[in-house]
Amino acid sequence: MKLRKGLRHLGIVSLVMLAITAILLATGCGEKLLSDAEYIQRAKEHQDKGDLIAASIELKNALRVNPDHPEVRWLLGKIYVELGHGAAAEKELQRAVELGVARDGIAIPLGQAYLLQKKHAQLIADIQPLTTLTPDANAHINAMRSDAYLGLGNQKEAEAALQEAMQLSARSKEVRVAYARYAVAKRQIDEARKWLEEVLADAPEYAPAWKLRGDLDRWQLKLKDAEQSYTKAIDNSHNNDNERLMRAMVRIGLKDYEGAEKDLKILVKVAPKHPGVNYAQGLINFQQEKYREAQLAFEKSVALDKNYAPALYYLGSTHFAQRQHEQAEQYLSQYLTMAPRSTAAAKMLGVIYLRNKNLSKAESVLLPVLTRQPDDVVVLNLLANIALAQGNAEKSIAYLNKVAAINPDQALSRARLGFGLLVEGEDDRAINELETSIELQPDLSQADTMLVMSFMKTRKYDQALEAAERYRAKQPDSAEPYNLLGLISIARKNEAEAVRNFTAAVQKAPGHVAASVNLANIALKGKRPDEARSRLQEALKHNPDNTYLAYRLARLEADSGNLQLAVEMLKKAVAKEPTSPEPVMELARLYLESGQPEEALAIVQKIQAQSPNQPDVLAVVGEAEMNLGQIPRAMPALRKLVEIQPNAQNYYLLARAHVAARDYAAAQRAVDQSLKIQADYLPARVGQVHVLTLLKKTAQASARFKQLQTDFPNQQEILVLESWLATYNQQPEAAISALRKAFQLKPTRRVVIELAEAQIRAGDAVAAIATLNNWLKDHQDDMLISLKVAHVYMTLNRDDEARAAYEKVVALAPNFVPALNNLAWLLRTQDLPRALSYAERNYELAPKSPVVVDTLAMLMLEKGSHAEAVRLLQTVNAMVTPASPTYQYHLALALSKSGDKPAAISLLDEIFKKKAQFPEEQQAKDLRQQLNR
Repeated sequence: MKLRKGLRHLGIVSLVMLAITAILLATGCGEKLLSDAEYIQRAKEHQDKGDLIAASIELKNALRVNPDHPEVRWLLGKIYVELGHGAAAEKELQRAVELGVARDGIAIPLGQAYLLQKKHAQLIADIQPLTTLTPDANAHINAMRSDAYLGLGNQKEAEAALQEAMQLSARSKEVRVAYARYAVAKRQIDEARKWLEEVLADAPEYAPAWKLRGDLDRWQLKLKDAEQSYTKAIDNSHNNDNERLMRAMVRIGLKDYEGAEKDLKILVKVAPKHPGVNYAQGLINFQQEKYREAQLAFEKSVALDKNYAPALYYLGSTHFAQRQHEQAEQYLSQYLTMAPRSTAAAKMLGVIYLRNKNLSKAESVLLPVLTRQPDDVVVLNLLANIALAQGNAEKSIAYLNKVAAINPDQALSRARLGFGLLVEGEDDRAINELETSIELQPDLSQADTMLVMSFMKTRKYDQALEAAERYRAKQPDSAEPYNLLGLISIARKNEAEAVRNFTAAVQKAPGHVAASVNLANIALKGKRPDEARSRLQEALKHNPDNTYLAYRLARLEADSGNLQLAVEMLKKAVAKEPTSPEPVMELARLYLESGQPEEALAIVQKIQAQSPNQPDVLAVVGEAEMNLGQIPRAMPALRKLVEIQPNAQNYYLLARAHVAARDYAAAQRAVDQSLKIQADYLPARVGQVHVLTLLKKTAQASARFKQLQTDFPNQQEILVLESWLATYNQQPEAAISALRKAFQLKPTRRVVIELAEAQIRAGDAVAAIATLNNWLKDHQDDMLISLKVAHVYMTLNRDDEARAAYEKVVALAPNFVPALNNLAWLLRTQDLPRALSYAERNYELAPKSPVVVDTLAMLMLEKGSHAEAVRLLQTVNAMVTPASPTYQYHLALALSKSGDKPAAISLLDEIFKKKAQFPEEQQAKDLRQQLNR
């Protein structure tokens, strides 16, 4: 009991101390506690001195003494209005009414509070003239009602309210400024200025008039006047954050960054959460081309208000300036929905869509601009480029004709029209336009270049040479004329002279892209790949960000068998331009070529998400899924592809998918459509023979094949087809013979692989390995052939030789996923730790490849990590559609080893219900019997 009393006594003491502390905190340590009237008096004194913050603090102290004091609530509400705190003002004024303050006492400040919050409809409903108010006060109320009607877009009611206000008090400054706002809404700027000058003559310290005049000055780009007007507004108002922000913006426009920074320094303290503050800081950085700093500032602004339109626009523009087109598209699209008439945003989006080959989107975003501004030369030129990319040269020329009509004396317009006519095939008109452009502007190098190309297109080589020589005489230090002279030499089959001219171009401009590529092409034609490589490497050294050079060098390495080196080179190009589709698509195609379809799919995912109907993306997706055996997933992409781009190549690709699905009738329809579009498309003609053979239409297939032999004598592709037909008809020696002829005609990697496979089918694996190794004698770094050798050894169960062969491939290409996968598998019985290290490394490289994950899981099973194996195999089975019996069996095996016998049995039974054949079928049956015991 004593303890409980002690506790109770302690509680009372604590409560007393807390009360004393609260009083001290409220009044200041050692300060006398004042009455509410005294706090009100002190607040009014602060208010008279212009210190509204101190006044509001005193009024809050008064409310602590008497929270139901109506005058305090009323005074505090009015001060909040002056400070620009609309919501707080509304709350205090409504409370004042509840406590007995008359409606006429709060009508004007409450209306102002509504306007601060843009509660226009509520103002019209709640704030109306009162008979108890003076004419001046009612005029002020009508002026506010006019502003509210304007905020709702109702100019008619706004005018009626103003007329009523003017009848009540024609000299009211509030009414006259409201009239100025009404004139602005009607785009009568001179009328608005007249009203403002009248007000300022009578009331030179009236801040709202200065603020509106500043806005007008800013809109009319009278920036120096705007700065002065905003300064007057700031000096005569307590609620001046917006005016200060506007002055900062004007100073940015005047390039007075120091003055703008001073304004922003104050705003950061008083309005840190206003999105305009960070926006203005971003604008300072943007105008000084500090794009990274600008981006960060605009991002902060958008984080504070995701719908702050100016920041969205400039955030998109900043990404555009940094060539980060994916992000630019995101923000500019969002901005354009808010400001659909923004020409600048539409133009940037048009450029982005055109660059990403999303031609329909580019056109749709630019055509509305052209409707509003039919003479916008930039938009006309962009639409001309879009039409040209769509293959509609006639439409392109129509746009370019309009540009030339708008600027008949502008050489560049004439040159562009000349180029469009050249593409359309109107060579004489093209030459005429280009010659006119050169007359208008002799130093316009684009016109000289296009004129030479026009003459070359029409095989007027003498005139092309004369034009190129004139160009060289005008610009003797330029590399361009020498490159053109080199092209003319090539056309005239004078290779030595071409080399001299291209070399001169490179000497004039080291790393000149076109001349370097032309020299590399000549070297490749002469079977000098090392020289070609050297030319391209030197050019890339001078142009490290040129993705075309990177692609050409990568293609050279790929053609030389250095596929993984080619992949690594293109990876670097993609890293430099992650949003540019060209290097990404080239890398995807290289992955397909090197047998890495999972990687191809992974790398095009981002582009596919942005442009799901882009034809080259659909082609890669379709082919990759086909190579993975996922025909049901390939078909939608390929059907969409032929719908969007119905050309011979795409229908042939669709035919291949139908063959893989064993739907030969559909394959025939697709290949026939391909040939209907382009009768001489060789792959489709070869494919037609394949399909007719598979349909058992032997006579038709034979007739088509004989026609191919007639049309393409000594063509390697026809000999490869002959080999396939022989294999189909179970004539292995004839198949080998045809491939030997194909190899003699033109030794290529593809024919070597086909020949080795034919020899294996004929039962002569030794000959197959010899064929592959003979190729490797002259092409030691050919990774694909080395990989094929390893595969052959693995197929023959010659594991030691297969391991050695895969080791060689991994030495050539340390990150080549298929080789790492098979090497890990072959090492599992001899060196499990090393096998696991390869498998884990491979998993890091290709975590979404079912084959890779399956290999790692099976090695984990060997190691005894049953739970991890189950987890990985569950992931594998979730990846694959339709279900793979092999992967399901592997999971059942892992489940049985982990002790989950019921789950293993259930999964095995599911496999057997499907009656699908698979390599491990007998092992699966054995496991099911074991689990029954």
